[in-house]
Amino acid sequence: MGRASLTTIFRFPTASTMLKLSRLLSLLLLFAAVQPALSQSPSQVAEEESVRRQEKQILLRKTIEAAQSASIAKDYQAAAKLYEDAWTLADQLGAAAETERNQVRIGLSAARLDLGLLASRRGDYREANVQVSRALRVDPSNAAALSFKAENDKRLADLVGKLPSEEALALIPAARQQDLAASTLANDGKLLYETGQLDK
Repeated sequence: MGRASLTTIFRFPTASTMLKLSRLLSLLLLFAAVQPALSQSPSQVAEEESVRRQEKQILLRKTIEAAQSASIAKDYQAAAKLYEDAWTLADQLGAAAETERNQVRIGLSAARLDLGLLASRRGDYREANVQVSRALRVDPSNAAALSFKAENDKRLADLVGKLPSEEALALIPAARQQDLAASTLANDGKLLYETGQLDK
């Protein structure tokens, strides 16, 4: 895919389209990277690698733009996912994307912190801990995230013994499925009995 076509595709990025396009281009880049290069000269290989890196940089910048738009729209879940994709791309580009990586670090930690705050407001302190912990993994010196984690840790400590364990919560879907299966069998039996089909 040429640079001109990429520019056309990414002219109007949105959160939902960028999530799809990010994965699509990543797959295309991966496919291109594993193609045999035995018939290519070193200069051709280097040129193709340069093109791939330029395409990744275009994708990275457009993904950041889409993530920023999602944050402005307060779609923090989409923003966080887009920033995660951008973080992966920045890792792949290394020092060539240090400026963008810093942008992603700030944006990703902010989006995760926003998700943590929302979880805390609805009383889901465990989910809040998951989100703020991710924020601190990418930005360990984030003062707001550090402060929020300290407060959230206190809330979790206060709730020890008052909340069901995560292990018990994990069993709920299976238990509900068993209840539904038992209810279905009971209704099947009732129908067969009422229609005289049970003895057949």
